[in-house]
Amino acid sequence: MSKKSIPVPVPARYAISVLLPALAAIASAVAAFAEGAARSYGIWGSAICAVGIACWGVLREVWAKREEADALARVKRAKHEVLGAAIPLVKELGKLAVVSADGAGRVPVQVLRNRVVAAARTQCGTDDRENYRAALYLWRDGHLTLADHEGRDGGRAPRAVFLPDGEYERFVLRHARGSDPLFYEDLLEKAPESFGSVSPRSFRSLISVPVHVSGRSFGMLSVDSPEPGSLTPVDRDHMILLAAVLAAGLAAEERDGESLKEAS
Repeated sequence: MSKKSIPVPVPARYAISVLLPALAAIASAVAAFAEGAARSYGIWGSAICAVGIACWGVLREVWAKREEADALARVKRAKHEVLGAAIPLVKELGKLAVVSADGAGRVPVQVLRNRVVAAARTQCGTDDRENYRAALYLWRDGHLTLADHEGRDGGRAPRAVFLPDGEYERFVLRHARGSDPLFYEDLLEKAPESFGSVSPRSFRSLISVPVHVSGRSFGMLSVDSPEPGSLTPVDRDHMILLAAVLAAGLAAEERDGESLKEAS
């Protein structure tokens, strides 16, 4: 872990960078044009400012290196968290490759679904985990049906189904059929017009990712929070990984189901 330096506000850093050269110029002018004691003060002041400028340059370089090291450490921690969360999911996905074709694959897929939703809620976000809610929707008869959810106990539950009966609902259905994730740090500041009024909703920060593989859409996975700015681009990438693992599992289950029909 990198050592923390004494925090200096950014405006103060810029002020010092401007003030020291200005004082050095004034001291040099006094040394050049004054006489007697004032001249001596000018010479000493110019020398002191020159030393200060050199020391300030060294400090700025040290701070820059420490900030760069801290940024690299944050990226490393984020990658570690993503990989750590993916390991149990990949293990469950691996079980699907060895189950027999007699319908036994359904149990591992259900476990995989549960783990993905749990990981979406517990591995995403920057503050209190109780604020987060994750939901998985799967296609059924042309509309999205809530298959699993977790989080925000006692709060408003996710809607049970998305039907194409409104602009917002049609927007969600188009999103689930696509491949691009949705990421909104604060829906009150930036949201599609099709979202309508955001104020009645129980969330302000949202990530939603289609669950799809090889052109086959299975639904969407989402996580939300009532706190603005509580989800990050790292969380978005994490959700993409979770959705990809789940899509692979659902595709394997679908393939096994088709094999069973052909065998019978």
